[in-house]
Amino acid sequence: MESHVPTEVNDTTASTANIIEGSAADTIEDSAANTIEKVNETTITTVLEDPTANINGDAAAEAMPTVPITTAEVEPPKRITLVHEVITEVSTCIMFNDKTFNRPCQANLKNNNSRISPTAFALPTYEQECFRGQFSMIWTGVRAFDPPNTKPSEKMNPVGIRLHTLKIDISSLDIEDFTIVNATKYGPLPEAFGCQTTDPEADNYFDATDKAFITFRTKKLNVTGTHIPCMHITACTSLFKSLSDEILSAKRQKDPMFKFFLVINNASHRMKMFAKLKTKFIVDKALDPLKAWVKNSPNKQLLMIGNILRPHEFPPVSKEGWVIANKTTWQDQLEAHVHQIYAVTCEHNLFKGRHTEWKATSFDTTFAAMPGTSFKNNEFDNDYPKMFLLHVDWKDSKLNRPKAGDIVNVRLPFDVPDCPEYKGEDAKRPLASAQDFNDDGTFREDFDDDEQEAAEVRREISAEARAEEELRQLQTWMGSVQQVDKYTPANTLPIVIFRRVDFRFRGPEGCERRVDTEIPSHNTNFRNLERLRMEFAKAPKFSVSIEPSYSERTYRDLVRNLNSFFQLQSDEFAAPANVHLAEYFLAFDDTLEYPITNFFNEYAPKDWEKMCDRLSVRQKDSLLNGASQIHHAYLRIQGVVASAKSRMSMLMVAMMIAKNNEEKRTKMFNALIIQETNVGVDHLALELTEELQRHNVEATVIRLGSLPTENAKFNAKILKPHFIDNFHDDDKETEMWIASRHLYDIAKSTNNNRKAGDKRFAPSVKNLTLYEAMWRKVHAERESNPHYAALLEKLEFIQNNPADDTVDWPHIRTLRKKLLQDTLASADAVVATSGQALRTTAQQAVPEYTVMVLDEGGKRTPATTCALIGAYRISGFIIDNGDPIQMGVFCESASNPEYWNMFQKVLTTPILTKTGQTTLHGMFLDEQFRMHTPILTSFINHNFYHGQMVDAVKSVAPSANVKFFKDLFSDKLGVAHNFVVVIVKESKSFIESGGNSIYNPATQHFAIELMQEAVRRLQSAECTADRDMTLANITPYKAEATMVQTEINHRGLKNCDALVSEVVQGIGRNGVFLTLPNAQRLTEFGTEPRRLLVELTRHREGLAIRGDACPLLECKICKEKGHMAQHCPKRQPCKNCGGDHSNRNSRHN
Repeated sequence: MESHVPTEVNDTTASTANIIEGSAADTIEDSAANTIEKVNETTITTVLEDPTANINGDAAAEAMPTVPITTAEVEPPKRITLVHEVITEVSTCIMFNDKTFNRPCQANLKNNNSRISPTAFALPTYEQECFRGQFSMIWTGVRAFDPPNTKPSEKMNPVGIRLHTLKIDISSLDIEDFTIVNATKYGPLPEAFGCQTTDPEADNYFDATDKAFITFRTKKLNVTGTHIPCMHITACTSLFKSLSDEILSAKRQKDPMFKFFLVINNASHRMKMFAKLKTKFIVDKALDPLKAWVKNSPNKQLLMIGNILRPHEFPPVSKEGWVIANKTTWQDQLEAHVHQIYAVTCEHNLFKGRHTEWKATSFDTTFAAMPGTSFKNNEFDNDYPKMFLLHVDWKDSKLNRPKAGDIVNVRLPFDVPDCPEYKGEDAKRPLASAQDFNDDGTFREDFDDDEQEAAEVRREISAEARAEEELRQLQTWMGSVQQVDKYTPANTLPIVIFRRVDFRFRGPEGCERRVDTEIPSHNTNFRNLERLRMEFAKAPKFSVSIEPSYSERTYRDLVRNLNSFFQLQSDEFAAPANVHLAEYFLAFDDTLEYPITNFFNEYAPKDWEKMCDRLSVRQKDSLLNGASQIHHAYLRIQGVVASAKSRMSMLMVAMMIAKNNEEKRTKMFNALIIQETNVGVDHLALELTEELQRHNVEATVIRLGSLPTENAKFNAKILKPHFIDNFHDDDKETEMWIASRHLYDIAKSTNNNRKAGDKRFAPSVKNLTLYEAMWRKVHAERESNPHYAALLEKLEFIQNNPADDTVDWPHIRTLRKKLLQDTLASADAVVATSGQALRTTAQQAVPEYTVMVLDEGGKRTPATTCALIGAYRISGFIIDNGDPIQMGVFCESASNPEYWNMFQKVLTTPILTKTGQTTLHGMFLDEQFRMHTPILTSFINHNFYHGQMVDAVKSVAPSANVKFFKDLFSDKLGVAHNFVVVIVKESKSFIESGGNSIYNPATQHFAIELMQEAVRRLQSAECTADRDMTLANITPYKAEATMVQTEINHRGLKNCDALVSEVVQGIGRNGVFLTLPNAQRLTEFGTEPRRLLVELTRHREGLAIRGDACPLLECKICKEKGHMAQHCPKRQPCKNCGGDHSNRNSRHN
């Protein structure tokens, strides 16, 4: 993505600079005429001349070519140095609407003390011509801390933030009469400042030397931070409240006008800065730069798939690799729309570009036939090996190495023989490869089982192209990436591939034939594994291409619903809550009027307090305070780690469903619950079900999985799935050769994993799945619903007549889709990932919900949150819960030097974080209920939550589980405590071969041995602890977790697993063994504070940490151990405001 500054812009900048150098500040505006003339001549080249062009774009032009691309045709991505925008904070003193809110001495830009009065700064943004300029002003002051044991409902500083900031943002399009003048030429300072110029010794003396004044006015501004907490002293609180009241009062007027007068230092570099800012205002008013980001639609500014510019069409920025700073508010819908759409588009381009690189790259590969796979599935099948172990040469590859368990497609270079012709009477219809082609001869671009959305774009292909596509498919075999072991040659990627079914064969139903492709395989009959490894290294190599799984479906769904969100203001059918949230999320403006919701009056049953029997006193106080006043149809539930935030959300949903049963309402309350991981979805579905059953509330809870898999599993209730085996147990052929036995075990394990199917459908939630609910519904209403009766009859007919060729599958799919949508519509609560919730089928089934719960909101991008609001009508309100201090949004492009996303910071600031920064409304939970390790809990409290966390289990008597871990650690580690840190000085870690993940055999042994001993003790007759307790090895590194999980599976350890840090937030285990294999300082990734917080807080009764150096107590300021940065004695206060900026929650901006 190259950037070139247009000649016109360079000329304008140069002329402005000359004016500044040659004249005083009060003559800056003389350059305006030249600037306007040049802007009027400028055209936006990315806006096409034809505004009536198809806004959906030409999908055929974007389709991937069917012929493999050669390496020479694709230029490798350029490594770019990212340049993050830094907005300069200029010290100032501000008069607003003829009033000041500071001490008189601050007009001299000296003696600022944010403990006594607000300290003001100006933040000009003007550098990029392709974005709007902005002028921001902030007032900062030191907050007071809540006294110990303050009730949650009375807390003013629940998370211990040191500074409060009131911020005003003004767009370059809205500023009027912007002038800059030297203070000596302006005249006396306005009386509102309370200054005098006669007595230099007085505190209120104003010295005009080296000062300049800025004046301007505007009719529109965004303001955040108007809810003023208790500041360090009462006088500071009064000044902040006076300022807030004045701004809000002016905003509520029918025709508001805001006038500003700023005192700044007139140093030459500052004057140049504000001169460029003024020029930016003039340029932007002449032509809004954001229109250059909208293709084919200059009037309506639609940003559908066809209106999004490709990377080479992006308007230029001044520096390659430029990353724009985070914005607290948006000036209008167009600004928010452009930034959010392009944030997700640039992230998507990263994955799309990588996929193109994969397709364009060839790998040297060896093939080894797997023992136990050479057999015939039926009389028509061949007896070629069904599975092969590939060793792909990964040396010097710049592509991201796939992880063990990833599914890939491998394009083989070998010829595909013709398929034998079957002429029996029971032959299948010709060309019936429904998975690849439509009946009208069109190829399915993005096949999704038998559910094809109406909006999917298909393209016609010629007979020749059809033959090429058919050959490509026959040469492409599915593969599963394997874990590297000590017998894997260095710098290779092991993959097991499966011989694919030949869809050209028309034999009887259930008699599939595999393709007859012959694969040259090297010898594997050796008496030792080292000899096998040597054979792997020297065997003949063949060139193959590899493609990871890739689909644009999620991206298209996100863009489609994000556009719906930004059109809510003009949608006459949109629910009031949706329309209000679409406006509120732009600027978080509390002057917007919307009825305050009292949850207990409108949504809770009369005896709701009985359902709170498991809440503590502090939790109940938080619930009463937060849920009784829900502002702006949005309830933020924030809390410390392990404070039952998700449980509180599920309790409110359970109360709402209980009210349905109490009143027998005609229009029932329902809820859509969103979690970003499948593990989290299962957890919430089970937790809600438990809450409902505990109070005898009848309800239907559905755990929504992948729709194609849901449909397939429903079909399998009648049509038993026909699994085509790739492996047969046969010990005879492996009883002599140890090497063959090794491959035999790999083949057996891989085949069993494939049989297990979709891992997202866990057995624990089987009764809550959509396909089970569909099965219950179709039988319960078979007699009363002719559609359901017809569906069952047709499926039963297929079961009894498998060879019949007259089945009307389109009609069956129509009937099944109606059943699916009816089942979802009848549910009281649906729990799903955001990806599944944004599917068209799910939206059509239930277009409206009473409440939407966004669990772990701190890990959700703003674009996803807005898309969910755009996808569904919300008649009630939204619950957004999470902890912004824990791990946030993962943005892969954030530090990627090849695929540059200039909007990356838009993705990484969730709505939950923004609302926490701009308002005091919501619910805060300050008690932790999980961790029975008081020493660690105290450390976390003071280093992450500023002493605001309450340990609710500190006074609880140790349970049998706690004693179990004390005994375990005492016997195995020599420490009689349930929290142990093991530090090893000399323990070498390794980088994964061909990858960048880290593992350490010693830390793996540590975790496995503790797990095995724990499982042995739990199975003994003397054990008094919970025999079903769960254990986990948690590590920051994927390679480490994969290797440990492989060993867990090999040893058959029950209720044990190995997890990486990214997936464990929101879940807990009885015992956790945290391994940090970062010996010799290979990386500091594992000890990043937010990641470490999650890792340290997943246990309940026992935690053992094994690392090479204690990551807990290392100060970033003095580099000494024993304290964190916010407690460092060498920490210096801010020179401008006197505040503390060592903590990330206390920065100015």
